[in-house]
Amino acid sequence: TFTIDLNGKIWTSNASAAALNITNGCHVTLMDSAGGGKLTTSTAQNTIYVKRADLTIKSGIYENENSSYMSQVLAAYWSGTIAIEGGTIQTSKSVVYLVYLQSVDVVISGGTFSGGTTAFDNCDSVALSGGQYKYISTAEKSIVASLLASGYGYKNVSNSTWVNRLSNPTDYANDLSHTFLQYAVTVERMPLEIINQPT
Repeated sequence: TFTIDLNGKIWTSNASAAALNITNGCHVTLMDSAGGGKLTTSTAQNTIYVKRADLTIKSGIYENENSSYMSQVLAAYWSGTIAIEGGTIQTSKSVVYLVYLQSVDVVISGGTFSGGTTAFDNCDSVALSGGQYKYISTAEKSIVASLLASGYGYKNVSNSTWVNRLSNPTDYANDLSHTFLQYAVTVERMPLEIINQPT
C-alpha cells in the first residue's frame, strides 16, 4: 500500500505497455497536492493498468496521447476496487475507450472524464455519485440507470436537464434504459426521488 503524489510535476512515460502497472494485491493512491501535476504518455497502450489490485485517484491529471485507437488512460480487470474521487482523465486522440473497467468494484464520486468513453463491463458493483463524462457505456451488459448510486442521477451537460427517459427510444437521445449515454453528462444528487407510487 502506498501513495504517489505528483506534487505539481509532469511525469512522462516512454513505456510501451503501461506507464503505471498495478497488480497482484497492491493498493495505490494517486494524488496531486500542488495542482497541475500530470502523468502522461504518448507511447504506452495504457497510462494506468490495474489487475487484481486496488486504485484510488484523489486528484491530478492522467493522460494518454498515444495515437493508437486501442490506447486507454485507465484499464482495470478481474477483482479489486477502483475509487475515483477527483482529478482529470483525458485524451485528445480518437480511441475506443478512455477508461475500461471489467469485473471490478467501482466507486466514483468526482472527476472529469474527457475525450472518450468510460466503459463499465460486467463490473461486480458500480456506484456513481459524481463526475463529468463525455460518453458512458456498459458494453451492452446492463442499463446505465444501474450504475448510479442511490439518490443520484445523470444531468445533460448541454442544457442542464435531467436524464429521465425510460422509453428505450429508437433514436440516440440519452435514456436511462439504454446501455450507453451518447451525450456528455454529470452525475449529481437528484432534488427529488420517488421510490413508491402514491396509493
